[in-house]
Amino acid sequence: GRTLSVSNISVSAGPAATVTVDPISIQTAGNSFNATVRVFDAVGNPTSVGCGAGQTPTGFNLSGATASAGGHGGTATNPVQPQTTTLVSTGVYTASGITLYRKGPNNLSFAACGAASAASRSVTVNEAALNAVTLHSADDSTLNHTAQVRCEHSGTGTSVTCTPMYAFFWDTYGNMVGGSSDSCDNWSWNNRTLAG
Repeated sequence: GRTLSVSNISVSAGPAATVTVDPISIQTAGNSFNATVRVFDAVGNPTSVGCGAGQTPTGFNLSGATASAGGHGGTATNPVQPQTTTLVSTGVYTASGITLYRKGPNNLSFAACGAASAASRSVTVNEAALNAVTLHSADDSTLNHTAQVRCEHSGTGTSVTCTPMYAFFWDTYGNMVGGSSDSCDNWSWNNRTLAG
């Protein structure tokens, strides 16, 4: 038999079929970060077919994150979900300047190039730095807090004992700093008054 040898065959990637997003590390509320978005054809080749020739792929959409709660001295803040990217190489794009403000898991969705389904990526967000402390006589962070807390006391003279008081710590976006079981190491008191 004879063997036929063929060379110099050029294989091109097919149209976009799937979108993936590289893992994203734990973030801090209010800090911006980047995400790497990858587009593949039906057999796993990186592709820009159907993505257009620009820096941002056709049909690119980043969505899914929600605003922080605000309150407790903080401000409810909407996430920054840029709708543009930078082309790194064939089928690889960088979405820059993503900023999330809500503590906990934020589920982001990345769509591009008319691919049948968007890529999902969960990003864990930690609270920002301490911004405010609220006090309450009940161990319940959901209650409204006031600037003044009354000490329901017992005893007289120098042996006055107050009922338990609870402190809650918040960042500038209304996220609780730490957990509900965190304790306060030091207390200081001022403007102490004696009811008449």
